[in-house]
Amino acid sequence: SEGTITISMPAGKVTDTYGNPNLASTSTDNQVTYDTSGPTVAELSLEVTYTRKGPDRFTITFDERLYDPIGNSETNDVTNPANYLLVESGSNQLFDTTTCAEGLMDDDTQIPISNVTYDEGNLQVTVELLNTLPIDSYRLLICGTTSLYNLTELPLNDGEDTVFDFKVLPAPTTLPETGFAPGTETPLSAQPDG
Repeated sequence: SEGTITISMPAGKVTDTYGNPNLASTSTDNQVTYDTSGPTVAELSLEVTYTRKGPDRFTITFDERLYDPIGNSETNDVTNPANYLLVESGSNQLFDTTTCAEGLMDDDTQIPISNVTYDEGNLQVTVELLNTLPIDSYRLLICGTTSLYNLTELPLNDGEDTVFDFKVLPAPTTLPETGFAPGTETPLSAQPDG
């Protein structure tokens, strides 16, 4: 089970192969923490729908620290852009890409990710795109089937991807109750006095 095991051992209770006795345990060498479940996504800043234009960046907050060696090109590095697969639906208007393990499929189009940064203190990743997303349907896969894991090498979602679908919709075509188009200057004819 998960948790921290603490062992206190007095000096001289065991010996090594040369007959040297152990020292007494201290508060810095007598604990082991067992972690039996992998990390999960705690929060995602993406919205289900956007109007006119989508985001050019978003954040992902995890529930525990993820593997983050120096640089961002190692396969399992939380800052490696390859660990976040963002796709736009193709002409069939369906998402054919279903897992990071299978990769980009059929007529989906992969959206390039320009940069990924990791704030270890807040357990938060910021994913930056090359451009603001235009009107269409999108799927984000956060790769648990292939790469992301915690400091004890347990994979994200116990080896499953986090999948999030969202859309960027065109501006509404109906006028609001005022009768005036939002964001548009509407000239009015001169009104009589009184």
